[in-house]
Amino acid sequence: MTINSKLTDFYTVIANSGKHVGTPIYATYPKQSASGKVIATQHQYRNQIVHVTKMVKSTHQTWAKIDGKISGWINYDGLDHDVRWFKGVPLICQRPELPTGCELVAATMMLQYATGKKLDKMKLVREMPRSTNPNRGFVGSPYKTSGWCVYPGGLMSVVNQYTHDKAWNMTGCTITDIKKQIDRNHPVVIWMTDIDGFPTHALTVYGYDKHHLFLNDPWANARIKRSLSFIRKRRSKDGMRTISYH
Repeated sequence: MTINSKLTDFYTVIANSGKHVGTPIYATYPKQSASGKVIATQHQYRNQIVHVTKMVKSTHQTWAKIDGKISGWINYDGLDHDVRWFKGVPLICQRPELPTGCELVAATMMLQYATGKKLDKMKLVREMPRSTNPNRGFVGSPYKTSGWCVYPGGLMSVVNQYTHDKAWNMTGCTITDIKKQIDRNHPVVIWMTDIDGFPTHALTVYGYDKHHLFLNDPWANARIKRSLSFIRKRRSKDGMRTISYH
């Protein structure tokens, strides 16, 4: 009996260990717990990247529709629950126009994904408040190398404008909280110290594995991953500042 079904859009890998090694992969959705044509097993495709496009929760288990080198249906427990990311969060470089505007550019990446619309960082930077208090707006000029920074509180109005007032100041949150946002396909902007030569720098999180977060770096204009220990240390030195949306 089907309880619910939903479309999804995230990537993970087929698990390579655990009690579900050998889980069958079916050609079509198995209407019962073990029915339908088996086309492969989890063991044959362990560690392979798959795109999960649909989830169906039945009375006793959850099934995932996967596409990739192997396409079909697999028990969700046959996937690695410590790995998840989604595509579509654009890389937007802050240079050369905004040498100290990393926070706004990181937020632009998040908001472009959230809205599904192409956004102009230069338009958003004009909409960002200015203040002598980074919790209320940008301190200095993001157009200059002498500019300073803005904190989540100073970006709330911009994020609210593009998310129908759903901005979420997650300052103080844990990495587990960040992962929960990724599980919802919601990018997260985090602040860290000593990145790219800056005392404070903001990056956009779009995924994770067991030991890393996957990030877009607006200064390097690159997709990078950093260890959880690295991130915990540098976040803790930068007030655990974080922003996303509900």
